[in-house]
Amino acid sequence: MSVFGWIFVIGFLSSIYFRFGLIKKEQGKYMFGWAWRFIVFTLFTWWVLSVVQVPMTGPFGGALKLLIFWWVVNIMITLIEQSTTNEFDNTTWIGVSITGLAILVSIFHLTAYRVINIDKTKSLVEVKASKDFLEQTDTKHIRLVPKETAKWIGDKIIGEGGKNYGSIYKPGDYSIQRVGNELYWVAPLEFGGFFERRRANGISPGFIMVFWTNHLARYVYYHGYNNVCLLDYNFEVTDNLKPYWVVSMVMPTVGYGSEKVLGVLVVDPETGEIKEYRLGKDELPAWVDRVIPERIAFSYNTWWGKYVHGWWQGNVGQMDVHLPTSFGGSQDEDLWLTYGKDGMPYWFTGHTSPKLTDKSLVGYTMMGTRTGELFYFELTGPTEDAVVSAVKTTFSEHPDWYVTQPILYRIYGELTWVVPVINDNGIYQKVAIVHAVTAKVVYGDNKEDALQKYRQYLATSGDQVAPVEDVEKASVSGTVIRIHSVGTTSYLLIDTKPKQVFAGDINLLPELALTEKGDKVNIKFIETTEPFTPLAEFDNMAIELQKSANQEKFESIHEEQTKIEKENWGKQKELEKELNKLRSK
Repeated sequence: MSVFGWIFVIGFLSSIYFRFGLIKKEQGKYMFGWAWRFIVFTLFTWWVLSVVQVPMTGPFGGALKLLIFWWVVNIMITLIEQSTTNEFDNTTWIGVSITGLAILVSIFHLTAYRVINIDKTKSLVEVKASKDFLEQTDTKHIRLVPKETAKWIGDKIIGEGGKNYGSIYKPGDYSIQRVGNELYWVAPLEFGGFFERRRANGISPGFIMVFWTNHLARYVYYHGYNNVCLLDYNFEVTDNLKPYWVVSMVMPTVGYGSEKVLGVLVVDPETGEIKEYRLGKDELPAWVDRVIPERIAFSYNTWWGKYVHGWWQGNVGQMDVHLPTSFGGSQDEDLWLTYGKDGMPYWFTGHTSPKLTDKSLVGYTMMGTRTGELFYFELTGPTEDAVVSAVKTTFSEHPDWYVTQPILYRIYGELTWVVPVINDNGIYQKVAIVHAVTAKVVYGDNKEDALQKYRQYLATSGDQVAPVEDVEKASVSGTVIRIHSVGTTSYLLIDTKPKQVFAGDINLLPELALTEKGDKVNIKFIETTEPFTPLAEFDNMAIELQKSANQEKFESIHEEQTKIEKENWGKQKELEKELNKLRSK
């Protein structure tokens, strides 16, 4: 039904004159009472639907929500009318009963109905468990500019534009997306208000903006999409920088909740053309990154982890329950967009137990933002909040510095959190790198500095770093054809890999300091996309270093300690599961 059809139906039903006793006694008075109510409630319904764009979805087409409100107002007006004229009509209580019943039906659909049908809610989420982790990250594509810094840069550019853009325009909401092969924070230039829009004749200097954000919502709503929930009005651009609005279509499946994503609308801001793409049915343009709204992705993660054994265990017993992690102490949805090994965008979140004091992960999920596929990966380590706390402690002498949201990557074979640190103005200060298992923090003035220190940490920690997975180290033997040292770092070429430059720290690999051109060497390394391949192990065949008695004793104790740590590591999660089961009984 069209918007205007719903306006008529709701206006007609909500204007029922509940003094039914007048039908026999004073029909003219009864019809007048209904007529003026119909005019008033129809106009107010039109105003509400125009301003709020209430989606006509859920039980009874969503009309019951507005009908209840108008019936309550109608009854109050009728009772006041009767009290001032002393013309009491017992039939008015029929309206009170109808309204009360409608309220009970709505409450039922909002509460008990969803509890009874919790399996339907859970069935919306199909999770694919996996032991594979994030693919080795190209360190050139590590995201170091947080949203806060993007906002600061955007405001600075508008202020320095030389054309007083700041007096008319303001950046809209920033969203991360891939344009070409690079990641960008993208935001539309929106008008500061109604009068600013008039001054600019509805034109943005960046893009022609026919629709202001709330105008866009109304435009789509009145062009045939009032029967779905419209979420996430995202501003995206093609690889050729052609701007579009991308709007997610969602439909409740259990009562008024348990939403299912139907697809997206792609709106051309210049022409107003709307194209509809249904999830799994139509070929979505490659440049569209976000079909699944963040709020829906968070809900799916919650339903899957919370209702693993039904509603009762999810809310009371909590056996085997795990929930999406929070960031910054917030329990609201807080996912972030990342890219998987297939190059596709995913919503990422960690999972932890429901105990507020628990700061350890049980795993993490990645949900395809274009497909809705949800993948779960086991991981034991600190939560995002625990990572933030560790970084804050590292920079405790700088109370005006702000730790931004950590992002998980796989760097040098290890799951690793990368955390940009900014000041109160959003200006970049440092980059921290945190090992995802041990929570060890290293940092640097820039990415390269931090990565070098992280390599050193991984090299010196040895087996003390419990590996998140078995990482294959490439091996190669050859003869040194060139070697040069800068500070404590040695760079070398070998004849079997003449186009690959290897680099190592002589403090970590002491045989490097004694190596000369012509020496035969065995080396191990992890393939990266960095200009210099970091050495993991280095053995100069011509050098046999003598170990001291203390060194041999230390290595023996360390080997035994590492063996014990590895054995305990595998048992830790099993013990945690047993404890959770005992607590729930």
